Amino acid sequence: TLYFARSLVPIGAFEAPFYLVEMQTFGPGFDLQRYNAYERESDVLAGTYAIRRVSVLNIAKKIAGSGPDARRINIWQLSSAQNFKAWHNSPSFKKLAPVRAELFDLSKYLMMIVKNRGG
Repeated sequence: TLYFARSLVPIGAFEAPFYLVEMQTFGPGFDLQRYNAYERESDVLAGTYAIRRVSVLNIAKKIAGSGPDARRINIWQLSSAQNFKAWHNSPSFKKLAPVRAELFDLSKYLMMIVKNRGG
């Protein structure tokens, strides 16, 4: 699937070896105010595991393919595989699961670990 997206955060050089790409498809319970609060909480939580969001892309248009009608792509820099696992398995991350279920269509929500070609 091919998407056309515009950056909400300036895109810098991708220097770390691994990143998490999160593709969000909003669900019927999406609420912008609740989403913004969720994003702030997610950033703080990720920071405690030395994980940081390095880019935010709003998808302006789906150009081709049969992938989900996603609305946003977040790119997170991972400090290590161990920190990612600790973050993803943490009680605080799990506590946000009902909020994710409310905001996103989880049947189309994607999280992918990607490797920098230079790393």
